[in-house]
This record gives sequence, structure tokens and C-alpha cells, in this order.
Amino acid sequence: MEHKLQEAFHTLTEAELALFLTEDAAQLPSDPALTARVRQRTLEKAGLTPARKEPAMKKNNTRKHWKTLLVAAALVVLVAFSAFAVVKFALPKAMVDDLSLDANTVASDAADKAVCKTNGLMIALEGVTTGKLPEDYTFNGARPTDDGCTYAIVSIRSEDGKPFWYVSDSEGYHANNFGFTLLIDGYAPNGSMFKTDYTHDGRYCYEDRENNVLYWAYDITNALCFADRGVLLQVCDGMTSGPEEIRIGKDGGFYFADGYTGVRALFELPLDPALADGEKAAAWESEACFNTYDEIVALFAAQGIDYDTIPYAAPDSNS
Repeated sequence: MEHKLQEAFHTLTEAELALFLTEDAAQLPSDPALTARVRQRTLEKAGLTPARKEPAMKKNNTRKHWKTLLVAAALVVLVAFSAFAVVKFALPKAMVDDLSLDANTVASDAADKAVCKTNGLMIALEGVTTGKLPEDYTFNGARPTDDGCTYAIVSIRSEDGKPFWYVSDSEGYHANNFGFTLLIDGYAPNGSMFKTDYTHDGRYCYEDRENNVLYWAYDITNALCFADRGVLLQVCDGMTSGPEEIRIGKDGGFYFADGYTGVRALFELPLDPALADGEKAAAWESEACFNTYDEIVALFAAQGIDYDTIPYAAPDSNS
């Protein structure tokens, strides 16, 4: 059943995905009944009955299970992916020059890019490409010897085409209000996963005021060692997200907290499995921030907190 479900889901056309996932996209984040209906209709389309609940995901699972997780990400995490065409603008020249980006790679990925519609915004993964640290980058007063990077390029624009990051004539533009969190298959979301390597933790924003588009380049170099397992990129409202916003479930899927009203944008990064490095991955897995579902539940239980029901606390509108 698991294999058949994977095959059926991944062979749905864009039109079918649009029918199932965007027909009532505005309701998806807050309507469990509608979510169940969407899932049931997808199974019916594939000629299947609802699958039994799978056991908890184990550490070091294969990429096959990652595809199952993507089904969960699309149907259960409730990210409203849209299959419509998106106008493609050239990356800002300053962005390409500052980060030494291979802009041709990003352009070639644009035809079939993933887009999330959320909170009045259209957020797109433009592609993944190689580059370098900014020319003026230093850490502890020195430039790293190895300045090569891999960047995920994300564009953000409003659905109405207006410059959404413009505040007022007196305050001008506030573009630095988005964060990025890498999610690794099998581990609880944690914005601190790769924070012990600040060299490759950069996020760089460039404005295209002519077309009212914000472009972000996020350094994902540290996550390449997990390329054979699957890596997701979450775009969030703050610098990073925690279990109050998104968390791993017992079945291995990623779920937004009940009542979460922030940006919902989640993308699978198209990484070449050949980039995986088991030794580096094992080194990262030894860090305290890499926890499986059972491990994270136990850590919170020790503090008297039920991990699965941590409530979402909306930001104070007066802050």
C-alpha cells in the first residue's frame, strides 16, 4: 500500500494537484474536516482506500520513506501549493554578483518551480545553485579558506502585486522580516540545527522594486550531507521556527501547530543524492539539536510539557 500510494501521488498531474490542493486552499490551514476530504479524494483518485497508520519514523530512514513524508507534507502539513504559472523575472544583478551565483542554473529550474500561496503572498523556490560567500564576509576577523556555498533562492511577492514590505513614507521599506529553517527527514524541526557553523548560516536579501519582488539567498551548504535522505526548506515569519509553529509527528510528517496563523511555505530542496556525506551527517547527528520524534517527546516530557500539543502563541500585535 505504501508503495502504491507513493506512486499514485507522484503521478498526479499539476491540474489534479490544483484541483485537490487549491480548490479550497484558504480553508485548508484551519479546517481538519476539509483536510480529511482532500486526502480521501486523493486516495479515491488513485483507486485506493485510506492507508493504515504507519509506525513512527526511525533514524536514518531511506529516501523511499522520504517520499511518503512528502505525501504527508502535501496532504497533512496543509501547505497550499499552487500549480499556476508564475512570471519569471531575472535575479537582481547585485545578488548574482555579490554571491557569485550560477544564475543559469536557477533560470533552468524556473519552469516547474514550486509556489506556496500564504497570507496574501506568493512564495516560490526559484532553485538551488552554487555560489560563494559575499566578498566582504569575515568570521572572527578572517575570511574562511573555503568560501564556496550552495544557496536556495526564494522569491516573495504579494498576490496583488504591491510592494508588501513598504511600511510608510517615513519608515520606508522593511524587507528583513522572513526567516528560514531547514528540516531534515527523520528529525524534529529545530532552527538551531546548524548554528554551530556560522560560516554557512547566511541569508541575504535583495529587492526588485521595479517588479515588487523580494529575493532571498539562503546558505544550505551544511545540509548537503543529508541529500540522500531529503531536506525541506521552511520559510517563516521570524528568524527561525520552533515547536510552537511546526513539529514532527509520530508518523514522520511535519505539522503546523493548531491555530498557527503565520506564513506556511514548505519546499523540498532538489538536491543531488550524490552530494550526501555519511561522515558529515553522523557528525551533525551527534549534536544536541538533532532529535527523532521519540527523543524530542522525551525531552519535553522531562520538563512536564506535552510536545504534541504545544500551543501556538501569536505574536503581540503591539510589540
